[in-house]
Amino acid sequence: MRAAAKIAWAGASVAVGLFLWEYLILEWESGLPKPSDGLERLARTLEDLWEFVGYLGAKVSAIFTWIRLEKLFQAFDNLLHPTMRSIFSWAMFYKGYVETVNLYDHPYKVLFGSVVLLCAAAFLVYRYRLEIVHLMLRIKASVKRVWWPPDDDDADNDGKKGEEDEGNSTGASRKNWKRKK
Repeated sequence: MRAAAKIAWAGASVAVGLFLWEYLILEWESGLPKPSDGLERLARTLEDLWEFVGYLGAKVSAIFTWIRLEKLFQAFDNLLHPTMRSIFSWAMFYKGYVETVNLYDHPYKVLFGSVVLLCAAAFLVYRYRLEIVHLMLRIKASVKRVWWPPDDDDADNDGKKGEEDEGNSTGASRKNWKRKK
């Protein structure tokens, strides 16, 4: 027999056996325990369990009675609106530029001046690109020295900052330097 047929046969046998047991106890009016007593207890237990689960579900769902949704949305809007304005504040450049250009009698001269300044900036970046990168790296290094504490390697050097072993051209501290074999 296949597994499903065996399970169906076993389930049918149990059901018929429980039915006969219940029927015979009722027929003989005996005080023996009936299968329905166990099923009744199981049903009461499951009903109590699901009633408690429903109680918990309602308590958790009641969070929206404690929180005023209009205040929740207002708080979200109060945070989102200035954040979005800050992110897109660069777009106000156009408004300020146009308003200022319109104050002049010959706005095309102001526009021509802006084009000349942009071309000069583009030329400087093109011409001095590597120098600008090196300058930015030096600024970053000086800011790091001022604002961040020294590394552990510097503290392990017995207060002798920057001291190197002979032949150590990498600048590593004595502790980390290994001699080549």
